[in-house]
Amino acid sequence: MIALQLTTNTATTTDLQHSLSMLKALTGGERLRIIEALMKAETCVCDLDHLGIEPALLSYHLRKLRESGLVRTRRDAQWIYYSIDPDAWRAFATPLATFFGTIDLPPEAAYGAGQRCEPISGDAPGCGPDCAPGSGCCS
Repeated sequence: MIALQLTTNTATTTDLQHSLSMLKALTGGERLRIIEALMKAETCVCDLDHLGIEPALLSYHLRKLRESGLVRTRRDAQWIYYSIDPDAWRAFATPLATFFGTIDLPPEAAYGAGQRCEPISGDAPGCGPDCAPGSGCCS
């Protein structure tokens, strides 16, 4: 099992603040779905109709992503193509990856591994040395 760990690496406060402002641009499922599509290929808005987002709302989200700097545009005749700006994406993701390192969780932290009390012979199942009889802690 892998988890995030706060680290003391070299992510500066300014870098983290920039990344946090970019995270705001990624709020909402629609924007994340747009980003996911753009990570696969540069695309024009008409090719994003498979996302099922109304055209006006799609344009709104694309504008917000452009304003954040994560998405860039390129005009080819009457078509406008959208793509992820790799430099902006790197500037966004690197401080977060530096700040939140990944660690392997110990088996004790896995889902279902916790147990409040160890059984003691003669006591009800699940009661331990800190449980007073009749306290209800293990019932």
